Amino acid sequence: MTENDLYEQEEALYAREEALLSYDPGEQGSAGYSPYIQLYKDFLKLYDRHPDFEAEREAVTMKLVHYLIEFGTYLKTTEQASPGPAITPLKQVLRYDRRNPLAHYRLGFLHYRKHAYHEAIHYFNRSLDFHSADSVIKWKLNSRQKQLASLYLTNSALHIQNSISEGEEDVIQGADGYPLAPAIDGLIRDMEFEIRSTDDVQTCSYEACQTFFETGGDRDDWLLFFDYQDTYLKHRGMIQTMHVDTARVLRSLFDAGGKPVKASDIADVYPEGARNNTYTQKISRIRQFVLRHFMKDDLIVSTDSVPGGTHDRHSVTYALNPNDKGIVLTRSDA
Repeated sequence: MTENDLYEQEEALYAREEALLSYDPGEQGSAGYSPYIQLYKDFLKLYDRHPDFEAEREAVTMKLVHYLIEFGTYLKTTEQASPGPAITPLKQVLRYDRRNPLAHYRLGFLHYRKHAYHEAIHYFNRSLDFHSADSVIKWKLNSRQKQLASLYLTNSALHIQNSISEGEEDVIQGADGYPLAPAIDGLIRDMEFEIRSTDDVQTCSYEACQTFFETGGDRDDWLLFFDYQDTYLKHRGMIQTMHVDTARVLRSLFDAGGKPVKASDIADVYPEGARNNTYTQKISRIRQFVLRHFMKDDLIVSTDSVPGGTHDRHSVTYALNPNDKGIVLTRSDA
């Protein structure tokens, strides 16, 4: 392949990328992630033929890993009945980034759900080891994930011990005389979700999170609930289902509590942050959604509309209206 051929193929791939960035993969269901994943695999095939493209290869690998993790996380959420589908893309991550702590954590969680405790121990151990090593900051575990990884790790060992015990007297028990493994499972369930605003963060069980969504908060609060399979926005007693990718952008604004949020601040939604035009399109969709369902046109404001805000033409920024309060209900290890 000549140098001109390479650049022509590269330009064609960039054109595909530009077209893909105009929509969100999750809005197309599970099939929406495949074009992104295939695109960046095609980039890697091209760069693998030429050793002089190391920097480009590294950047593309980061994007591929991002979408594989996103796909695995999407399947983990939507395919609750079977952890199997989510395992495949997360294992693919390890082909490109074998020391990725977040992928190992997700794989540990999925194997724990399958009661495959030996495999869960393997993945949770590695997630904690690689978190402490020189992994990319984006993929490091947050404090809740580290805490839960340790609990899952401990309890996996207890479940294995209990499975080989010959009688009840061999089952490891807590100070109260009850089997310890179910007690830790209960502790994990009570930490599974969190209710957070800019004022407070409260961990709770899924059931408690559901109850809060149904009855908690002030009437004027905006409640954004990331349920297992669907995402809901509630305001003044009205509830609407919201697409999860759109909701994740709104979550960033809720978490910021009225402070400006720019495209690069939502790197958990887009690799390397969002481009300004992609971010603006997403904000426009949220505004239309809120106006259509809740008859409010100023939930999200441009930062030059916020007291003390500044307008930066190089970095488009938006914020939650300072007069509104957003509360996020979500898995604590999301």
